Amino acid sequence: MNDAVEAGPHEEKRSASPRHRAPVFRETIEALVSAIIFALLVKQFVGEAYKVPTGSMEPTIHGSEVDGDRILVDKITGLLRDPRRFEVWVFRYPNDLRVNYIKRVIGIGPESLFIIDGDIWTGPPNTAGERPEKLFAENRLTIARKPDAVREAMLHRYPQIDPETLDRIDEETLRSSWHFETSPLPDHHPWTFDDEGVRGASKRPTFAIFRETVRDQRDKFEDLSPNNVWGEYVVGDVQVEVETKPTSRNGFILFEIIDPQHGGRLRARVPIGDEPGSGVLLRDEEQLGDLGDFHLSPDTWTHLAFSNVDDEILLEIDGDIVGRAPYRHMPRATSNRFNDQQKIAFGLENAVARFRRPQVYRDIYYRRGNCSGMRRFSWDIPEGAYFFLGDNSPSSKDSREWVRMEIETLGGEVYEGDAEAIPNPEDLSVRIDNPWREDQLGDDASSRWRFLDRFGNIHDLGLGARPWKRLNRTCSPFVPRDLILGRALVVFLPWDRMAFIR
Repeated sequence: MNDAVEAGPHEEKRSASPRHRAPVFRETIEALVSAIIFALLVKQFVGEAYKVPTGSMEPTIHGSEVDGDRILVDKITGLLRDPRRFEVWVFRYPNDLRVNYIKRVIGIGPESLFIIDGDIWTGPPNTAGERPEKLFAENRLTIARKPDAVREAMLHRYPQIDPETLDRIDEETLRSSWHFETSPLPDHHPWTFDDEGVRGASKRPTFAIFRETVRDQRDKFEDLSPNNVWGEYVVGDVQVEVETKPTSRNGFILFEIIDPQHGGRLRARVPIGDEPGSGVLLRDEEQLGDLGDFHLSPDTWTHLAFSNVDDEILLEIDGDIVGRAPYRHMPRATSNRFNDQQKIAFGLENAVARFRRPQVYRDIYYRRGNCSGMRRFSWDIPEGAYFFLGDNSPSSKDSREWVRMEIETLGGEVYEGDAEAIPNPEDLSVRIDNPWREDQLGDDASSRWRFLDRFGNIHDLGLGARPWKRLNRTCSPFVPRDLILGRALVVFLPWDRMAFIR
């Protein structure tokens, strides 16, 4: 609303002349043009909002044609530096430049990339054809470890126990997820239940063991019931968390994870109170690290988390890392499917302690590729190119599966496009084979064929059963640097999912 200024009693009211109105009109136009230019510059070089229409990045980003997450994309970072591994970026799809995709950076050329047992490994350029066991033995194959912020965010997107049940401390609820070991001694019960949760008391190592086998896939991400888990791969990268209050002044709180991918037994021994010596991190019988002079305080609730992710074990106390120990294991060219020799447990030794809110999380499990019916687990990424994967690994159309079609018409023109034509880039759910018959009900002789190229142009190929000279299908997994638009920064809608994207 504009403020009106009235003339005083001795002032003459005069209407503005066209000469006076012209500068005002010109200033308005200039301001409007400046605002439009500024908005375009911001969109081009600073940031832009997107709606995510597909579910390839779930559970990190929820996608839907109707109510997908709204994200803010930072374009300044892309002007200052190149994308880094495990960051989430938006880019133009190389096979259809009208379409923008959002995925996670997994490979950065020049290098060779391997997906083995759910983990990402990297080797020197042009070694994708060599066996990973050989590269590992020659110290030329390295596991790609996620940054701490990405690892922590990723783990907590895959809880294995419904978080809404964690505050239930009754015996039935706890036993539904955990098997509490019994004692061979008569009249000795190492685990008892009361209104504070579960109490453990034992001289020998005694554990509560997670009952479920942790697998890599669910029908629905929000459904955490055991019946919803049907993935064919067992996930070895997991984290077990629990709150504990020791009531003895010595002994140890224990954690143990058996990783079925390589059979290692990973352990943490956390000393209590006056227990002499320091805590340790172990792989089988080998000590990998220690906890310095850290000891748990008796009669105080403390949150502990023990994880095995990307060939590294960590112990966190109240959110702070107090122990970290990397290790190496031999990767295999063949996946260890359906192997459920897994153990995830917390417990105690020579101690008395209470426990509550035990939870298990898993890391993302990357599946191998299947491009044009060919199973692949390794790629040679050229310099200046990137390899992208979706977080919804079992159901993501990403670098593992992109297929480029190259067609040569009867007239000699050559076009390139995606194997799946997207008639409308605003509706990615509608995809048809490329090329396609315009009249799907007609006979081959009267069918008119169309081809959608990578620039969005539709070409009339003519009539007949096969009106072209040549049609090639080629796996095209890489994104060049100049097609990358910006880094996904934050989910800003809906409000209850607002968060930075890690």
